[in-house]
Amino acid sequence: MVREALDPITVERVETELRAVENEEIQSDGNISFGNLPGVRSSRYSLRPEDESAWLACWQLKVDRWGDVYGIPHRLPKGQLGYYMKKTRPEDGGPRFTLQEPANVLPEPKFSCFIGDCQKRMRTRALLIRHVEGRHPQSAQTHKPLLDQIRQAVMQDDPRVADLVAQIAGAPDQPLKAMGRPGANSVSADYTCRDCGWGPKADAKNPRFALVAHRKKHGG
Repeated sequence: MVREALDPITVERVETELRAVENEEIQSDGNISFGNLPGVRSSRYSLRPEDESAWLACWQLKVDRWGDVYGIPHRLPKGQLGYYMKKTRPEDGGPRFTLQEPANVLPEPKFSCFIGDCQKRMRTRALLIRHVEGRHPQSAQTHKPLLDQIRQAVMQDDPRVADLVAQIAGAPDQPLKAMGRPGANSVSADYTCRDCGWGPKADAKNPRFALVAHRKKHGG
């Protein structure tokens, strides 16, 4: 399956993981067990029968805020398997994809959509609000008081946002006034006479005009 011009280390890793996948214990529902971890649903990317010839189920590896690597169900095109298996994580340079069962996985999302029979689940309340307002706009109007209550709780639980809002509310509007860029109006660099080395005073209001007036003395 791996036919691209890859380095030997990548080829060996892909072939090793492919052999490991073939030997994994597959449950009757097609999912790989994660050892009955509490709060974690057995998970593997579910491929339709018509896609199995072109795609391969895998895990994408990411790093959480504590530095632990975890996997989320993903899929890769078989024809480009070697290309993707060479990719690395930007956080720590480790492999971005794996075909083997990862040691860590994310628990099932906690917050469930409450609109009709929608079963979408999110990991944060902010994403839940965004989902309801984006996917169920009419119901979002009906449930606006409830969404506002969740939104208020999100803001109260984030002291950084509360401090930022307080700073913005107490600050005056910024005037629409141009300001000089550091180094942009350097007198010695931009407005020095090339003929005699003369330069305008440091406090000159219009150094460009002063240079033009000076150059007239040279007949310029």
